[in-house]
Amino acid sequence: MKNIIKIASVAAVALAITQTLQAVPITGSVTFNGTVQLGNAGSPVSSVVNATEVLNWYGNNGVGNPYVASSSGSLAGASFQPVTFATPWTFGPQSALWSYLASNGDTFTFSLTHINSDTVSGSPAALTITGSGTITATGPVAFDPTAGTWAFSTQDPNAGGVFSFSAASGALPDGGATAMMLGLALSGVALLKKKLVA
Repeated sequence: MKNIIKIASVAAVALAITQTLQAVPITGSVTFNGTVQLGNAGSPVSSVVNATEVLNWYGNNGVGNPYVASSSGSLAGASFQPVTFATPWTFGPQSALWSYLASNGDTFTFSLTHINSDTVSGSPAALTITGSGTITATGPVAFDPTAGTWAFSTQDPNAGGVFSFSAASGALPDGGATAMMLGLALSGVALLKKKLVA
């Protein structure tokens, strides 16, 4: 009976170790609205056709900060919660591109690592940039860094016009660490059982 209790205890510890390694991804999506001032080499431009950067981010009508328009999952934040964007943002990778305080008390931050597309099309001209990066959280709820996709869009007739920025999360793979730890734990249980039985 003692051997069974020892094996069960080791199995419980092994299970607890693997549970601590389970990814707790950030879930959901968020959309921001506001207005922007577009630029090229630090100077304002009057059309998205010439834009290479966002010089400034604003709320509606150029007042205040951009804000959360809609959100879901763990990314949920109060509507009209202010959002901080990196300023200026040249259309490329950017650590801490945006951040805001969500309803759960965490501050979510998105770091842009890759631009998937950067297109200007239509009449009036519309600029759409899509990419991917990592969403992180700091605060009372523990989340793992999570891969995210995003899209930024704005259009003429004026470069200070309305923009939309949306992001959606997706779990990052854990590189096999969880499976490796589970395998090691189960191997340890098997060896312990063999030793206790002998």
